[in-house]
Amino acid sequence: MNKLSLTGSLVLVMGWAQAGDVLRNITWDKLARDGMLLAGELDSKVTETSVPSLKLDGDGKNVRKLRLLVINKPGITTSIYYLTGRVKYEFENGSAYLELLNYFQGDQVFFSRTVSDGGPMKRLEGKSDWRGFALPFNCSGREDRPTKLELNIMFEGKGTVWLGQLKLEQGIPGWWSDRAGGLFGAILGIILGCMGAAIGVLTSMGKALNFVISAIKGIILLGIVLLIAGAVAFIMRQPYHVFYPLLLVGLICTVVMIAVLPAC
Repeated sequence: MNKLSLTGSLVLVMGWAQAGDVLRNITWDKLARDGMLLAGELDSKVTETSVPSLKLDGDGKNVRKLRLLVINKPGITTSIYYLTGRVKYEFENGSAYLELLNYFQGDQVFFSRTVSDGGPMKRLEGKSDWRGFALPFNCSGREDRPTKLELNIMFEGKGTVWLGQLKLEQGIPGWWSDRAGGLFGAILGIILGCMGAAIGVLTSMGKALNFVISAIKGIILLGIVLLIAGAVAFIMRQPYHVFYPLLLVGLICTVVMIAVLPAC
């Protein structure tokens, strides 16, 4: 088997490809209904959503490889694509990793594995609540695209793994997930709201005017930076949950604070 080097992090890849183009949404219960569940069992109790997860066990006695999913003719048209999902695990000893096999013409097979020390490609070891994982692949330099994808898990210890819903996507990955985008907007909104309230109180009392003016100018500068970042994200065709919070918060910071500044 050949190994295709993934040069650099896909998160830093810049280009004009469509960002986050979802090709497949995969749920284990649908695969079970279609008679295509290859390993494990459905678990309706350990899940983040109303959709059952896939429960997989390693006995720790032998290295155990399980084939979980096969996607024939995945319909990939870009050089960058990735399989993403959510995973939860508990290991008494040892570890496991997820593996994406990428089949190309001429019986060529390449792989991506979750064997890193951190990030979305982190190895499955110890204990973890639900977290995201990613199996990216970059076939730049090739004219053909994969004819088949295969997802496996390799157990090298005793433990249990639960897999949530999966997505097959192509194009440039978003700078962050939709959850992270919502959290970013909420936290920044709360912080700016508190600062705005403090500025209003101090202004009405006529106190700490130098601090107030400096704070307003700082917020305006932050707003401009966010607007620029949002514009760049939009031009690069980043997903809605990436560019929208940047533009919204940036616009609010800039317009509101510019309007308030003359009153100080």
